[in-house]
Amino acid sequence: MTSLTPAQRRRRLQDASQVLADGLRRVVGPEMTPERTQEVLTRAKATNPERVLQLAGFLAVHPAAFTAPPPDSPLLLVRLLSTLAEMGHGDAVTLPACAGCGHTGRHLRNTNAEGARVCGGCYTRLNARPCDRCGVVRRTAARRPDGRICQSCRKQDPDYQRECAGCGRLRPPNARRADGSVLCQTCTTRPRHVCCRCGEQRPAQALTDDGPVCRLCHQQPHRRCGLCGEVDLIVVRAADGNPDICQRCYRNEDECVVCGRVRDGSRLHGGPFHCQSCRPRSQRACALCGTTARITANWPLGAVCTPCYDHHTHHPRPCPGCGTTRVLVGRDDTGIVVCGPCVGSGLTYSCRRCGASGEIHKNRLCARCLAADQVHALLTTSEGTVHAQLRPLIEALTAVPRAAAVLQWLRTSPAAPLLGELAAGGAEITHELVDRLPRDRNTASARRMLVAAGVLPDRNEPFAQLRLWSKEELAGLPAHHQAAVRPFIEWKVLRDARRRADRGRYTDGAASGDRADVRAAIELMRWLDTHDLTLSTFTQGHLDTWLDGNRNRLHKSNLFLRWVIDRRLTDRLEIPSILRSRPTRFLDGDEHTAQLRRCLTDETLPLPVRISAALTRLYGLHNGRITELTTDRFHRDDDGAYLTIDRNPVLLPPSLARLIERQIAEPDHLSLLDRALEPETRYLLPGRHPGRPRTANGLTRLLNRYGFPVASARNTAMIEMVAELPPTIISDLFGIHPSTTHAWANYAQDSWADYLAAQDKTTSPAGTQPS
Repeated sequence: MTSLTPAQRRRRLQDASQVLADGLRRVVGPEMTPERTQEVLTRAKATNPERVLQLAGFLAVHPAAFTAPPPDSPLLLVRLLSTLAEMGHGDAVTLPACAGCGHTGRHLRNTNAEGARVCGGCYTRLNARPCDRCGVVRRTAARRPDGRICQSCRKQDPDYQRECAGCGRLRPPNARRADGSVLCQTCTTRPRHVCCRCGEQRPAQALTDDGPVCRLCHQQPHRRCGLCGEVDLIVVRAADGNPDICQRCYRNEDECVVCGRVRDGSRLHGGPFHCQSCRPRSQRACALCGTTARITANWPLGAVCTPCYDHHTHHPRPCPGCGTTRVLVGRDDTGIVVCGPCVGSGLTYSCRRCGASGEIHKNRLCARCLAADQVHALLTTSEGTVHAQLRPLIEALTAVPRAAAVLQWLRTSPAAPLLGELAAGGAEITHELVDRLPRDRNTASARRMLVAAGVLPDRNEPFAQLRLWSKEELAGLPAHHQAAVRPFIEWKVLRDARRRADRGRYTDGAASGDRADVRAAIELMRWLDTHDLTLSTFTQGHLDTWLDGNRNRLHKSNLFLRWVIDRRLTDRLEIPSILRSRPTRFLDGDEHTAQLRRCLTDETLPLPVRISAALTRLYGLHNGRITELTTDRFHRDDDGAYLTIDRNPVLLPPSLARLIERQIAEPDHLSLLDRALEPETRYLLPGRHPGRPRTANGLTRLLNRYGFPVASARNTAMIEMVAELPPTIISDLFGIHPSTTHAWANYAQDSWADYLAAQDKTTSPAGTQPS
């Protein structure tokens, strides 16, 4: 190539620069002044005349290269477009994308076999070769007598490893000191800078115009996702007609080679696909407990396993060196565990808002600060203001002693989005508004939280749900069915239920029985339709035919039949009387005593099981009565411990009293708001919903799971009590209806008489009659 004089070089550079300046002005606009153009060219290092002329010729062939750069763009065009984006002209130009992965904004210094620009990672993958030791296709890191080896095999090569001057272990060298000694990656200290955002001295993650930014404060620019439409961090850039994909929409799914399920995961070093649960993880000895396990963090004191990490981050302690309460992550020269600043590390695990040390979550916030932010974000209206009615609920949630439980509830509970919908609407929150939501357990949980926080007044929920259910059932019936069933529901079922609810004795079990009565009435009306009958033509023969098909119908439809007869909607019918069967399931005396002893002495059983099973076997209480007991019904004085079951206190055995005291002091289960509100009086056996006890059916299932039958134990207890106490005393002490206690007393006397008669027959001499 003929050498050019300096004057010729300057002239050619000026001509080529003018071509580039004209192109930039067409694309960017009038704000691209000559001074601005010169600054762009200088920062893009467009000083080589040959390269500038080459780019000018390329632009002549590809005039749209600034907005649609071809894959084989010159390196100078790549630098020029990147410079324009850095200087604030990114909207006018398009950054070139890697021909391999499609990502933009990367250094595209290399080309593939077709001459297209690729990033460093894709170039490394394209030039990867099988490792002669492990066989995995990777980039060649070194050559040994046995062939090419990858970087992983090189790090494990004894000839490559050196003794670390920091920890003394044989490790791959990562840095070298001034005296020539080497340091491993763990002992290498990255240069520290003062973060321009948080003010902490940490290694810089990025160097911005404002100054260094640490990793915790650095945030990559967010854009609108092409799938969900939300502005979030983009992890897959748009390419080949596919939109940008944010981190929430991105799913790297495939079939796991270990468990065989299609789940999120990755390919380690290009190998087989593993899901997140089955992904192989290296195991090392924990520096705290010495157990060889999966490592969660590398602290200044060494590698830390997951249990030790969780324990230390959840339980900060005063540092022996400086006295500050922090997570202790280092060791001093004497081997004592101290905090990070005492060993020259900036690892403090401190919340950037309140300064509390402990487990740090998103945005360098502790669990309490993050939970407060998320609760406020959940319970705000569409205008961005906190719903005025929901302020008590916000205060209750932010006052929960264990803030991590609030984060777990926000993340997993289906009731949280329902509360968010109510808040976003901005309307006044009433029971009627909540009734419009789906009638399921999630809506019930959201309602109970609103009631417990004082947002909604308390109401008898079984009765309210019965009314809603009745409306839905009536809406699906034909008109001639509604003419008979609607008055029955409103004037018989709901009227009686309202009276019991006003007395505070209407429970879920009572509501279930009322629903059964309504279903039986609907079933009878449908049976009349199938036989071309009406209530006015319903005769005794038809009733006998209907009952012959299923004798259980008598129990279910007895209330409706008597109601239609009283209202003269049908002829006078004779309804068969329902025979009350006597109890038949009992426990043997020794077995009953053994189960009671197990309740009082077996420490492996849960406290609710021990308490409820003992109360049933001692006093014959229903599970529905046990669940209604509150903590203020238990008291202790000089004479002993007492439990007021109905109106009068009952003396408790000392062992059972100790169990109840333990349950009151440390309940086995409390809902989220029960822990925050801490009412003076709560249920002895609190349930899942705030301010509500366990359900009777749930308690029955729990007792059966541990081998404590309920019905047979109660029958046995009732037989023993009526044999020792008068029915009136039993009724006053335990709140059992007098007719029930007298029925048990008569049953016990009849059984005892039959027993004596049988005994006399077996003991009388032959040919004589017992007296």
